[in-house]
Amino acid sequence: YEAVRSDRNLYSKNLIESQEEIAEMRRQFKIKNHQIEQLKEEIQTKDHSLVKEHFNHHKVEKEKEQLKNELTKIKKQIVSSEQIIANQRA
Repeated sequence: YEAVRSDRNLYSKNLIESQEEIAEMRRQFKIKNHQIEQLKEEIQTKDHSLVKEHFNHHKVEKEKEQLKNELTKIKKQIVSSEQIIANQRA
């Protein structure tokens, strides 16, 4: 009888330890799961921001190209006007 009681106490102790370990693992799992969700949200936010910046960059590059073209056109007009003025003086 003493051996059975000793075994029962041992198994009961092991069961309680295992249950506590399982509870701790579940708690850790919930924490990790929450961290994963936060990181997913952060990635999504940064991804949206990156896409937005990419389009803004593309827009600025187009504007820059248009301004370069406009500047070139104006420079040609200036040269042309200067030639006309020079021809009229001559």
